[in-house]
Amino acid sequence: MWQQVAGVTLAEVQRQTELWHWDTTALHVSFYPVDQESVVMAKRKGGKTRAAQVEAERVKERNVKEGKGKERTPAKSPTKSPTKSPARTPVSSPRFAPPTLDELTAYCQEKGFMWDATGFIDHYISNGWKVGGKTPMKDWKAAARNWERRKSDFGSNSRQQQLPQNAAPHWPAGYIAPETTDF
Repeated sequence: MWQQVAGVTLAEVQRQTELWHWDTTALHVSFYPVDQESVVMAKRKGGKTRAAQVEAERVKERNVKEGKGKERTPAKSPTKSPTKSPARTPVSSPRFAPPTLDELTAYCQEKGFMWDATGFIDHYISNGWKVGGKTPMKDWKAAARNWERRKSDFGSNSRQQQLPQNAAPHWPAGYIAPETTDF
């Protein structure tokens, strides 16, 4: 069968050549690096050992995920000592804490902001201390500076169109204004 896969005949395999010859049941290959054979065999053995370790780790992870057993450490290979990476200390960012009214008022006075701090706090409390309604706030001082910078965009009456003081209201056709009714 292997002869068909390799595309050779039995006669070709048994033929004597300069590259190899058969000595009863042993095949002798000319120019074979015998001195490198032990190195190659050691690498193959080490590769099989490492492959077994990787497979054992996969099985362990699968079992832990499926809850099939206790987490065990795989047997260590005597041929290869594992190299440990240096321990990493987790870098933690300080957790956001909303300012108190006193803290915000003091910051506004320090920066010379001329707006009421309670409006700022009420706004962000109602939004769950999220910027733009989506992103959790990280720095309330930066939000206060942005509030100051954009206060003209969000004036007290910016969403309602205000009539000039001397303008009369526009009443729909057929509507009698309350000032002109006589009862």
